[in-house]
Amino acid sequence: MEIARFLKGNFGNILGIIGIILAYYFYYKGKSKKEIFYEIIGFNLINENLNQKVSELKISYKNKDIKYLTVSKIAIWNSGNTTIWENEIPENNKIQINICNNYEILEYELIENEDVDSKLNITKIDDKHLEINFKFLEPNKGVVLKLIHTSKTSNDVSIKGRIIGGSEIKRINDIGRNNKEREHWSTKYFGFLFGVILLLGSFHYEFISFTFIFLFSFGILITLTAIYQITLKKVPKSYEKIYLDK
Repeated sequence: MEIARFLKGNFGNILGIIGIILAYYFYYKGKSKKEIFYEIIGFNLINENLNQKVSELKISYKNKDIKYLTVSKIAIWNSGNTTIWENEIPENNKIQINICNNYEILEYELIENEDVDSKLNITKIDDKHLEINFKFLEPNKGVVLKLIHTSKTSNDVSIKGRIIGGSEIKRINDIGRNNKEREHWSTKYFGFLFGVILLLGSFHYEFISFTFIFLFSFGILITLTAIYQITLKKVPKSYEKIYLDK
């Protein structure tokens, strides 16, 4: 009975909250976006533990001793809702795959390219940089490539570049995970639920009271943040198995 009385007394407020949430969601979905996202997963093959266990083991590449060896799978795709053209990538800020510190990129292989008409190609500039070029990149289209490099983990690999009228290229779900592991899926939905509870709870207080303003504002912030996290891009389904396959 208490729940029924609460819903009856706050029906208009609930509809208002749902309206605000839906308005934000459809605004976000309908907004024109030019963006490229990427994600990396790595499998370390050689590290200090192996070297300590097998002291006489010597591994080299082109006459250079290898202390660490990691294979990284990288998925790169147009995560926006409009086609990105070649002339929308600045000449002085092209899309590059970089490796930091004294590590090197040994080999790379393009293992998936859905749209051959895009003429996407990867060029090795030097031992630390690869450059990506294409004629065009349609929404949800991109590539998966394999990178063999001399670092301990894939966190030493990054992708840089910019789209004119769009955003910097960025790694998905970077917020809150420090580039190490994706946050658990339930965190976003619990955050959304908690935000809605705060919003509904705020209507127990007078509109001009400090408690109402605090709970309502905090509830809106948490709810919208959770929606944003829920709608963050994921690796496209067509690439997922290739990307995760060891």
